[in-house]
Amino acid sequence: MVKMITKKEIKELKKIKGRARGITLKTDFKYIASQKKVKEVEKIIKKIDPEFDYNKIEDTKWYPLWWRMLSLLVIKDVFGWEDKDIIEMGRQAPKNSFIVKIILKYFVSIEKTLKEGSKYFSKHYYPGVFEPLEYNKKDKYVRYRLKNFESDPIICVYFLGYFETVGKLGNQGKPTTVTEIKCASKGNKYHEFMTKWK
Repeated sequence: MVKMITKKEIKELKKIKGRARGITLKTDFKYIASQKKVKEVEKIIKKIDPEFDYNKIEDTKWYPLWWRMLSLLVIKDVFGWEDKDIIEMGRQAPKNSFIVKIILKYFVSIEKTLKEGSKYFSKHYYPGVFEPLEYNKKDKYVRYRLKNFESDPIICVYFLGYFETVGKLGNQGKPTTVTEIKCASKGNKYHEFMTKWK
């Protein structure tokens, strides 16, 4: 039986402050658009917030950040997905973004990609600061933080896949893994990730 988002979870989501660009929501919709259950996803989301309509969302307009979490949670519930499926969804997002591909074409190294991450993140989420922490060329890893970014753990799972692909694209396709070391959704002051490559 598929688990559905509860009223308590919705209440907690609505407390999340901040905004997300429409393109982040449209990316979710694009990923599931060919699936049979897409109408069910839309129906559930409309019941929770009648103003939320994937078809009316504009790429560059700001929308409530909690909608971003809601989108992912409802998709996960309706399709009966596990975390690995949300990670895969995150992995595919940069591959399907023309803008990301163009930007990363000019980031000839993982170090450059890391430095530019702050500008890119702030164009999609507000508030929130992407902060590079450490670049270790010898041991082949980078560490970075997301500060002042309220969220539900679902977005962290999605970011694991997203950051993996961005790291891979910015590192000439080398096999890449991402782990979340700290999570603001689980009591830490910020989110902290580590990207490793071979």
